[in-house]
Amino acid sequence: MFATRPKETLSAIVSAVRKAVTGKSGAVDVVQIGASGFSSGVEGMKNFAAAFGSSIVETTDFFGDRALEDCLVRDRAHVTTGAVCEHVTKIHSALVLLDNSTIDNAELQEGRYGPSTAAAVLAYKRKRRIINYSYETTADDIVGKMTIAAMDRELLPLEILSVSTAS
Repeated sequence: MFATRPKETLSAIVSAVRKAVTGKSGAVDVVQIGASGFSSGVEGMKNFAAAFGSSIVETTDFFGDRALEDCLVRDRAHVTTGAVCEHVTKIHSALVLLDNSTIDNAELQEGRYGPSTAAAVLAYKRKRRIINYSYETTADDIVGKMTIAAMDRELLPLEILSVSTAS
């Protein structure tokens, strides 16, 4: 199934993960969707998504933003101090919404990952203990795979709530 219909397979996997995470419609047995060969679990899904140019970000703020989708699956795409782009403004928004962070006005206006953004990211990661213990012992101020995934996971219920109350 993976070789003949990779995008459909990824979609089925993402749907199963979405159901498992949000609790909507119950969890789907991964074996039922032909994913039993994915022995490496989530990392396998991320690599599969990266190979086909797809993502597994869920929120509309992050979905479709190539830089943030790449951040989720590629180490070299981590967002660090000095970055200036639209995707940095989305990180600003997430930090303000999720942690009531204070970001310097100049950084907000320029879409710049400056010192106040770095401090807000570090505080966000410390609060949630987002640390890759394979190579670090304390949180850093870089937005990488674990950080963008955590932000996306936290934003999704807020987005769902927002959509359901607007209906």
